[in-house]
Amino acid sequence: MAVKIDTADVPSTANVLTRAFDVAIAQPIEIYDNTLREGEQAPGVVLSAERKLELAAALDAFGIHWANVGFPAASAEEREGVARIAKAGFRMKTAALTRMREADIDVTADTGVDLVSLFLGGSDVHLEHKLRMSEADAIRTIEKGVAQVRRRGALSSFTVEDASRTPLPRLLRLLRAAAEAGADYVVLADTVGVLTPRSAYAIVSAARESVSCPVGVHFHDDLGLALANSLAALEAGAQLVHTTVNGPGERSGNVCTLELAVLLRVKYGRDLGLRLEQAHALSRAVHVACGTDAPPHKAVTGKWCFTHESGIHVAGVLSHPETYQPYPPALVGRSHEIVFGKHSGAAGIRYLARREGIELSDEACDAVLALVKTTAEQSKQAVPDERVVEWIRSNASQRSS
Repeated sequence: MAVKIDTADVPSTANVLTRAFDVAIAQPIEIYDNTLREGEQAPGVVLSAERKLELAAALDAFGIHWANVGFPAASAEEREGVARIAKAGFRMKTAALTRMREADIDVTADTGVDLVSLFLGGSDVHLEHKLRMSEADAIRTIEKGVAQVRRRGALSSFTVEDASRTPLPRLLRLLRAAAEAGADYVVLADTVGVLTPRSAYAIVSAARESVSCPVGVHFHDDLGLALANSLAALEAGAQLVHTTVNGPGERSGNVCTLELAVLLRVKYGRDLGLRLEQAHALSRAVHVACGTDAPPHKAVTGKWCFTHESGIHVAGVLSHPETYQPYPPALVGRSHEIVFGKHSGAAGIRYLARREGIELSDEACDAVLALVKTTAEQSKQAVPDERVVEWIRSNASQRSS
């Protein structure tokens, strides 16, 4: 249904204007992928232990730094799956989530993951209504949980759930309690996705001034700002970013691993060691496993994000690829494509004809283009390129006879 355009990659000029305004991101950055844990929490998604192992291998091949691979206390099958991944010998480091319960922490540490991920709510609604504990109770719970992980010989991270609705003084006290107890990372969770970039920057900046360990972020996309908020957090000095491949997660999901990685490469020149050319294949593997598909216009992974129909755009890309591209599609294992429809122009028709070894006269090209436009308007959809090839051959032979 789409014709690939054979174009050579050209250097990106995506930063021509914005270079003077972008904030440098110089600190180490670690991508902490949550596809196998939070991604599985998307409604209706169930990943078997075998499928999780397959996806873990794909994440490792992609170069992910950290993978949170499950919630061991959830079930015996989940514990088995987490343990298999932890012991598989991957280069990426593994983590698993646990509640602040002594038995759950031990079960999680028993799987052999590199890092035990602890969490506890910090907002009024979480402390008062869900947990029914005071701030003092919360601090004691945090200190006890971090100390238990340290005794088990694993790394630990502590996430303040609903950090974005937690009063800032309390938030900082909770983070300091975890850091002073020996947490290796502290993480701010925008659990209901209500942060804006400016507030994300301010909160992360305050957190970094309050603790000596690296600060991470776990942002949800309920208002469509998770990626922008994560970028703001990185500009404020955050080091760890929680993501999922394609963005699945609770409700509207999380930051897309692939979008963040491409953004950092294209706009900030940060090569995180990820094999971006595998992005498309990794995206498809996750969609197949989850039984989902990307919206066609979704950045990086969408079906149409490198596809052109408009005659003006097709002519531009054929003349010089960067005319209508923010970065070379080959960066993520894709290519430019043409579809034929109501808005097509002569350049696309001639390109397809030349691929078939045919040079069309102006008259023949106009005839084919008229057929494409009329057919698309009548069918209310794109015209299959096989049909366009038939018209090209028919009109070329008629004009030459």
